[in-house]
Amino acid sequence: MPKISPGGDGFFTAFLTPQGRMLYDAFIYPVNVGVNFPHPKFIVDIPTASKDMFVRHLKRYILRSKVKIRDCSDEYKLWHIWGDALNHEHRVNPTLIKKEKRLSDVGCHDPRVPGFGYRAALPTDQSIHHSLHELGEFKELEIDFRKGCYIGQELTIRTYHTGIIRKRIVPVQIYRKGESVSSSAPRIQAVDRTFEYPSDTLQPQKDIKLADGSSKRGVGKVCSGIHNIGLALMRLEHVQNFAQGEDVAFTVDNDIYLAPFLPEWWSENQIQ
Repeated sequence: MPKISPGGDGFFTAFLTPQGRMLYDAFIYPVNVGVNFPHPKFIVDIPTASKDMFVRHLKRYILRSKVKIRDCSDEYKLWHIWGDALNHEHRVNPTLIKKEKRLSDVGCHDPRVPGFGYRAALPTDQSIHHSLHELGEFKELEIDFRKGCYIGQELTIRTYHTGIIRKRIVPVQIYRKGESVSSSAPRIQAVDRTFEYPSDTLQPQKDIKLADGSSKRGVGKVCSGIHNIGLALMRLEHVQNFAQGEDVAFTVDNDIYLAPFLPEWWSENQIQ
């Protein structure tokens, strides 16, 4: 945070539990106001559904720090820029932001998947019409392992040094007991907006278990879901078993099941 407090691009990051599990992924943008930047301000961009739990999580670790947290959702709008508006260096053509606002103050390149483009949080009285000023250099999708203590550090640094990753976030197809989803399908099916389930069924951090009850140990955690698609943190060995056609099923309760898929853009190293 001190690196961007005087200004510059935002970055993609994550908030972890003390056990090293991911609670929320987020974008953080510096708000560059004033000449001397007396009080650094940041915009934290997270899913709306996680807002209340996220604020409670932050307040738990404020302690005696002089930090104020407030909801500014009504003051900003999210914008995404991709395609021909971006060049091969992820820089965008000029004249995108009105009122002479530099986009690097409130946005950053989205490094999650190639082609996601540029993501920005702009005040509601501003708009985008074509392209924007060039961006500064920055590191993509990284944790600074030279940094001091942070929540979830112990297991994260252990994984970094051992090079062994047993779990990854994968897309999942959500379906009901009695239905079937083919593991040979190259990707999840289209969104079924008529598919509904109780709101507490796919709460973040909810355990995913083997449907046959052969193990009491969970095989993963729910990250998010909408209609019949979602994201889940799962042990790769179980995802690979499903992808190879083994008779295995995963459930979050007695009626709702999950079918994990390996993203087609993953390299071989990410799967193993």
